[in-house]
Amino acid sequence: MEFHSPVLDDMKWAEPLLKSNDFMGSHFVFTNIFMWQDHAEIQISRFEDFVIIKADYKDGYINYQYPCGTGKIILGIKKSVTVKNWGNRW
Repeated sequence: MEFHSPVLDDMKWAEPLLKSNDFMGSHFVFTNIFMWQDHAEIQISRFEDFVIIKADYKDGYINYQYPCGTGKIILGIKKSVTVKNWGNRW
């Protein structure tokens, strides 16, 4: 899976997928993802009809958000947990 820093053009495909789950958290809003990308080194990727969000914090902790999108959520989760370099927090 290829991650990249969010750019404004990503809003076209990412925002509808983020909204499809009705998550209320601000970390599932494209504008916030875009604004905070430098602070937490946020990157995004598209897997089928899911947005996968990765945050690589300065203390070495890497966080993957719950996949947002449509389709079989288990596929998005499996793809998220098979990504390498989860970080070394523990």
